Amino acid sequence: MAGNPGQPPIQDGVGFHPIWFQPRNQDAVREELREFREEQIRAERRRADRLRHQHEMHRRAREHRLRASELRHRVYNVEKIFADRLGTVNTLIDVSHLL
Repeated sequence: MAGNPGQPPIQDGVGFHPIWFQPRNQDAVREELREFREEQIRAERRRADRLRHQHEMHRRAREHRLRASELRHRVYNVEKIFADRLGTVNTLIDVSHLL
């Protein structure tokens, strides 16, 4: 009991698991690290692709809403022109089937 006063002496084979104390193979450690980094890079690329796709879908939806709004406005103007020419201001003609 020279090293640790107050501690019981270490006995051979008690609480010892040889796998826990084997030195790790440095090549295996490097390989695991490389695989981990590659997986991190792949995950980051997947995330970037997903965000890029999401952004593109939002942009398309915004353009689609704007285009639909413009078309509704044009239809309204065409209906108003027809109504004015016919002399009936309040009666609007449905020309949406012409689009």
